[in-house]
Amino acid sequence: MASQYEKDKLAKKEAAMVMKQKAAQTPQVIEKDEVMKPKTFKEKWQNYWYHYKIQTLLGALAVIMIVSLLWTQFTRPTFDASYTIVTESTYDGAQSYMEEILSSFVLDNDKNGKKQINVEAIMIGAGNNGNTSTEVLQMNRTKLIGKISKNDSFLYMVDSACYKDMKDFGVVFQDLSKLSDNKRVDGDKYSLKDSKFAIKMGMSKMFDDMYLCLIDFNQFGEKEKGKNSIKNAYQNDKKLLEAIMQYD
Repeated sequence: MASQYEKDKLAKKEAAMVMKQKAAQTPQVIEKDEVMKPKTFKEKWQNYWYHYKIQTLLGALAVIMIVSLLWTQFTRPTFDASYTIVTESTYDGAQSYMEEILSSFVLDNDKNGKKQINVEAIMIGAGNNGNTSTEVLQMNRTKLIGKISKNDSFLYMVDSACYKDMKDFGVVFQDLSKLSDNKRVDGDKYSLKDSKFAIKMGMSKMFDDMYLCLIDFNQFGEKEKGKNSIKNAYQNDKKLLEAIMQYD
């Protein structure tokens, strides 16, 4: 007959066997980080891309936008003055020719050794043959309003119809009698009809109903007046207008 000691020893042995069997049947729990921890470069890259793909793409897009903005800022041409033509008929194709003539009136305002003027033509009428589509006209009017809103172009050459249109847009032109006593000055317009400037351009007949107008700098608020870019654009275009009026 087994003693109590032997019974206890047998019971402990059986209990140990039961625990061992249960342990064998229970899956071993391994820490997730230990299982997923990448080791090779490829695994590390895949792990990074899986977790940070969106953040990386957004960051790359932001960098591209910043680089593009800086590139545009530092590579775009700088102009010593601007001359915008707003008419009912088209002046497309004449800009390059007019740039050459106008450059003789422009000062090297940015002191870079070059005289550069930005000449842009915007047609807001039916055109020479009267068949310009409504969509194109609306697009050109939107372009004109956008250009005026940028406050970087102050000198405009307009015909009488477009002069009225621009006034209807709310554009305020400067009284030119304060800049010159030239007989061609009529309030806020300077007539180019039979002017020496028109003859120099070789467009005396085309300029019969054309005027030069300067957007009034004093209409702006103190915030806009305090911006050097706006002040410089106004001063540069005013100098160009004064040079043309003095030429006559």
